[in-house]
Amino acid sequence: MQAIDLHMQKNHSFGLVEDYLGIAMVYATLDMKEEGKEALNKALEISTNLQMHPKVLETYKVFAKFYQTIDNKDAALEALNKFVVIYDSVLFIQQIEVLREVTSNYETK
Repeated sequence: MQAIDLHMQKNHSFGLVEDYLGIAMVYATLDMKEEGKEALNKALEISTNLQMHPKVLETYKVFAKFYQTIDNKDAALEALNKFVVIYDSVLFIQQIEVLREVTSNYETK
């Protein structure tokens, strides 16, 4: 919990997400389901609000791992499905950006 306090003081969102993800997995091994879900939801909220797409993806992966650890296969599958949807959308956005860049370079030549 000291790491969370330190990252909050320094306004280090990336570190906060990492802390919450790690804490969630500790809670999973201790069978503290609600506390783990709360930590994961905090990580997801921070990464979503700041549009940190790689961290959003990582959070959904940890959600799946968390649910698998607490033996909730349906929730694990749902988390993996969300991961895939977000991964596909991020990949699609990156492909559009590359296409725009290539088109722009071609038009200027």
